[in-house]
Amino acid sequence: MTPGKSSHKKRKTLHHGRPPTAKKTTASLSKKATQKLIRSQHQLSKKLATAQETGDAAAIKDVENQINDLGGLQSYQLASIQGQSSERGGDSSKVLMDWLHDVQPELASAEPKLRMLEIGALSTRNACSRSGLFDIQRIDLHSQEKGIVQQDFMQRPLPGNASERFDMISLSLVLNFVPTPEGRGEMLRRTCQFLDREAAKDMPDPVREVFPALFLVLPAACIANSRYMTGERFGELMDSLGFRMLKSKQTAKLIYQLCITPSSIPITTTLDGAMIEATRRWFRRNRTSLLIGAGVIGAGYVATQYVLNKIQEARQRMTEDRVSRENLRRRFEQNQEDCTYTVLALLPTVREEIIGALPVEQITEQLQQERQERLKKLSASEAPSSEYPSAPPSVITDDAASLQSGSYIHASQITSNPTELGAPPLRPRRSKAQLWQEMKLNSIARALTLIYTVCLLTMLTRIQLNLLGRRTYLSSVVALATPPAPMEDSRISLENRDDDNYDNMYGNDFETNRKYLTFSWWLLHRGSKQIMDRVLTVVKSVFGTVNIREDISLERLADLIMQVRTQIEGITEEERRQMKWLTYLLPPREDEAFVIRQSSMSEGEDDSPSPAAHSVEDPMTASAVEAETAVNDSLRRLLDETSDLIDSPTFTHVLTRILDASFSHLVDYRIATEAFKATGLAAPGTAAADEPRITEVVDTKSKIAHILPIFCRQAHVIATGSGELDAISGVVAPQDAPLGNEYLAAIDGVHDLNAFAAVIYSSNFEYEFGSGGNTTVPLPSRPSAPLDAQALGENTLEDAGVLLPAAEEEAPAAGGGGFESAWKRALDDGAGGDR
Repeated sequence: MTPGKSSHKKRKTLHHGRPPTAKKTTASLSKKATQKLIRSQHQLSKKLATAQETGDAAAIKDVENQINDLGGLQSYQLASIQGQSSERGGDSSKVLMDWLHDVQPELASAEPKLRMLEIGALSTRNACSRSGLFDIQRIDLHSQEKGIVQQDFMQRPLPGNASERFDMISLSLVLNFVPTPEGRGEMLRRTCQFLDREAAKDMPDPVREVFPALFLVLPAACIANSRYMTGERFGELMDSLGFRMLKSKQTAKLIYQLCITPSSIPITTTLDGAMIEATRRWFRRNRTSLLIGAGVIGAGYVATQYVLNKIQEARQRMTEDRVSRENLRRRFEQNQEDCTYTVLALLPTVREEIIGALPVEQITEQLQQERQERLKKLSASEAPSSEYPSAPPSVITDDAASLQSGSYIHASQITSNPTELGAPPLRPRRSKAQLWQEMKLNSIARALTLIYTVCLLTMLTRIQLNLLGRRTYLSSVVALATPPAPMEDSRISLENRDDDNYDNMYGNDFETNRKYLTFSWWLLHRGSKQIMDRVLTVVKSVFGTVNIREDISLERLADLIMQVRTQIEGITEEERRQMKWLTYLLPPREDEAFVIRQSSMSEGEDDSPSPAAHSVEDPMTASAVEAETAVNDSLRRLLDETSDLIDSPTFTHVLTRILDASFSHLVDYRIATEAFKATGLAAPGTAAADEPRITEVVDTKSKIAHILPIFCRQAHVIATGSGELDAISGVVAPQDAPLGNEYLAAIDGVHDLNAFAAVIYSSNFEYEFGSGGNTTVPLPSRPSAPLDAQALGENTLEDAGVLLPAAEEEAPAAGGGGFESAWKRALDDGAGGDR
C-alpha cells in the first residue's frame, strides 16, 4: 500500500460501525396540545348540547363542523390515550388495583370471576385487564381496539337478570364528557341499575365490604373549580343514589373515588325461596345492629315526645304570658287615659278658685268705666297726657270682650249688676296707675298659678289612679289564680260571703277608693290658694318694678318668668329636691277627716277648713260622722305611700319636666306668636314641633300692656275642661290637643311622666301582698305577667328612653326607698337611649 493512497482513504464513523441503540420516537402531540384538544372537545360538546336543546339548526351544524375540524371523537380518544401513557401519568386503573390489594387473594380464588364493566375503555392492556381478577366487558362510543365493544352506555338495554349485572363498574374520565348536568345525573343513576349486590353474598367478609362498587375518575377541576359543584354537594349526590364512599384520592389533576352500594340497588328477582333464605341470613348477620337501631329509635321517640311536650308547655306559657302582658298593657294605657280625663273634669273647679280669687276682668271693667268717664269729660277739650295708657282698645276693649263672653263669666267676676250675682262689694276707688299695676301682677300671677296647679293636679292624679290601678290588677290576678271552691252539696247557702273577696283583702273596696280620691279636694280648694299666694308674692318682687309701658323682648320676658320659677322651685337641683310640695297636695292629719267629710257635703254647705266648725250636738250623729270620716288601715297605707312618692326626689324631677313643658308652651309658643308675631313655630308636644323649622320674629319687642291680655286669655285656656275651649272667642284649639286643652297635651307629651306612672304601677307588689293579710293562695313574688317595659306600653316607654327592668327585679317593702331605687335604676338603664 502506497503512502499516498493510504492518506486519501476515509475512516468510517462510529455510526456506520454499530447498530442503533434506540428506536426513533413516534410523532405525538405535546402535553399542552393534548390538554388543549381535550378542553376544546368538552367545550364544543356543551355548545352542541345547548344548540340541540334550543333547536338552532345553524348553530348545531357550525359546532359539528368545529368538532370535525378537530378530528372528532377519534382525535379526542387518541389524546386521552396519550394522557394515560406512562410519560403522562400512567393508567388510572392502577389506583383501583392498589386499593384492591388486600382482597386480591380472595378475588383470585373466586369462582366464577367477578364481572366488571369498563365504560369508555381505551385499551385492553390496562392494569385491570392484566390482573386477571375480573371478567371484563369493555364498551366505548368509538372502539380503538379489538375487544372493545362500540356502544353507548346510555343506550345499553337495562339488565333483565343477574347475568347481565356487574360487580364493578369503571367510569374513568367518562362522566365529565357528558355535556349536560341532566345527562351526568342519568348516567350515575343507570350505574345503580347495572350493579349486582347479590353476586358477592357467599364470598368472605373482606370481599363483601368492597363489592358491588363503582370506580369513578374525574378531573379535579370538575369539583375544585366548578361554579355549582363542591366536594360536599357531590358527596350528598352520591349518598342520595345509595353510594357510600370507601376510598378517595386527589392529585393535582384527577380525583379518584371507590364507592360501594351494599343495599340501595333494587332487587328485580321474584321472592322465591333463595331470596327468603338470603333475607334470613341478612337478619341473623345484622341482628345486633338491628336491636341497637331499634333501641336508638325507641329512645329517640321517647326523647322526642319529651322535648315536644316541653316545647308545647313552653309555648302555652308564652301564650299565657303574652295574654297577661297584653292585659296589663291595656290596663296601664287605659289608666293613663283615665288620669287625663279626670284632670279635665277637675279643671273647672280650679278655674273657679283661681280666677275668682284674682278677678283681672274686674280691673279691666273699672279701667273701661274710667276711660268712658274721661272721654265724656274731655269731649270738649283735649285730654292731658298720662304716664299710663288709657286702656287702648287693643288692650282692654277687645280683649275684655273676648274674656267675658260665653261660659267664662263666673260669679267672682265683675258684671254690670254685681249685687244680683252675690259678688263682694267693690273696693275703694283706686287710681289708674294702681289699677294697671294690679292688673299686671294679677294677670301674670294668675296664669302662672294655674300652670303650677294643673301640673300638681296631674301629678297627684297620676299617683292616685296608678296606685288604685295596681291594687285592681293584683286583685284580678289573685282571683284568677284562686281555684274555685268545691261544691259540697247542691243546697243553696244563705250565708253572706260577699265580703270574702280579694278586693276587700287588698283594700280595693269602693268606699276606701272613694275616700282616697276625695283628697284631691285639698289641692283644688286649699293648696291652689296657697300656691297663688306664694306665686303672687314672687311676681310682685320680680315684675313690680317693670313699667307697664316698657318695651320688652321675648328673651327678657322669659328671663323674668324664670326668675319667678327659681324663687318658687329653687335654683339648683338640690334646692328643688328640698322643695316640699306635700303641703299643697295633701292635708295634715288633723284635717283628713274634714277633707273626707267634704265628699258628702252639698254645694250649699259651709266648707270651713277647720273641723271644729262642724261640731255636731247629737252624740249618735257625731259617732256616725266620726265613723264615716275615719281613716282605716287600707286608706292609711295609700296616704302614706302617696306622701312618700310626693316627697321623693323623683317627684320633683318629673314635676320640673312638666313645668318646663307648660311654661315653654306659654312663653315660647303662645306669647311668641301672639305678642311678638313669631312665625314658623309649632306647639310643643305635637308632631310638627319635632321637625326642623326656621323661626322668624317680626316684632323683637313688645309693651307689657300688649302682653297682659295674652296672659289673661291663656289663664282661661290653661284651666279649660272637656270641650270648653270653643266658648272663648278667638281661641282655636290645636288639633293635637286632647279635648281642646293644649297645655294638658304638652304635659302628657313629657315621656318621664308616663315612666313615673309605670314605675308606680309596677313596683312594691310585695307591699300590697303583705297588706292584704293571710291568704291560702300561693302567690309568687311578682304577678303572673312579667312587668317589664313592653308590658307597660312599648311605644310610651321606649320613646321616653326609660326602661323598667328594676320594676320586675325588685319590689321593696317600703314605698319610698324602693320607689327611689327602681326609678334610679330605670333612669340609669334609659340614659343611653336619651343620649
